[in-house]
Amino acid sequence: MVETRFMSDQREDLVGHRFDSVDFEQVLDELRGPGTVEDEYWERIWALQRRVGRGTFDRCVGLLNGPDGLDRRIGADVLSQLGYRDDKPWADESIPHLLSRLEDSTDEDALVGIAGAFQHLGYGDNEDHRRMALSRLRELCGHPDADVRESVVSALHAAVDGPDTLSLEAVLLLCELTRDGARDVRDWATFWLMELPEKGIDLPEVRAALWARITDKDQEIRVQAINGLANHGDRDVLPYLLEELLDELVDDDALQWLDTFEAATTLADPVLLPLLRRLLPIMKEEPWISECQAAIAACEAARPLGNREA
Repeated sequence: MVETRFMSDQREDLVGHRFDSVDFEQVLDELRGPGTVEDEYWERIWALQRRVGRGTFDRCVGLLNGPDGLDRRIGADVLSQLGYRDDKPWADESIPHLLSRLEDSTDEDALVGIAGAFQHLGYGDNEDHRRMALSRLRELCGHPDADVRESVVSALHAAVDGPDTLSLEAVLLLCELTRDGARDVRDWATFWLMELPEKGIDLPEVRAALWARITDKDQEIRVQAINGLANHGDRDVLPYLLEELLDELVDDDALQWLDTFEAATTLADPVLLPLLRRLLPIMKEEPWISECQAAIAACEAARPLGNREA
């Protein structure tokens, strides 16, 4: 796996593009080298992604199709957004290669990069591509490595297009992953379920998965579940939202998540107004100030006309 590693590099970086003019093979050697911290890994990947020529694409496909797991990850990471400043011109050609390697890769590095690439590329509006990916992703939901499962969550999200059969299959797998033992896997799976009403999806399995996360030990996951249930129109979540808002009032460290304000805006219940008004002066910067104000305005608008504040 790509780990926290260290590599000295003396090139000046005045604009964040210090590797843009460095030869591909030299950047590749450094990515393969004895170590680089994660930020430096991605700095090099982004530099390669900014190149749009056929030569870069062919070289990355060669890495992806090679036997080495780290090479496969590097190839997949670059292909995932190759030429992103030019509308990713190699996306359609990349997807079949990635699908083939998703099917036969067993190395953890390779799987993290390949599955993660679909978050950015999708499946090219091709049902056969989605079907092929879902068959393998279903197997990988139980992979022993948490980083692989986290990338699987991203790939499943990319397979959700609307209330069609393949999308619903991906959604049910995401529901399973909200129960994962790894915090980041649960977090991302819950996050993507939160947004499903925007795609016209409302399943009892989704609501059940969100309700199960209401008592998660992690606050971010809890408030995402609350927001998700609010988005699904489930007003029974209101007492849990009040509890989280109260926690934010008494604990400055809890003032991290915008989801509570978004849920308050969606539910638009006047019972939330006293807490929201007490929270507003605590907000020191955007977008927290605006989100809190929007929640207050929505709740105020829901009050009977005679009881609204001027």
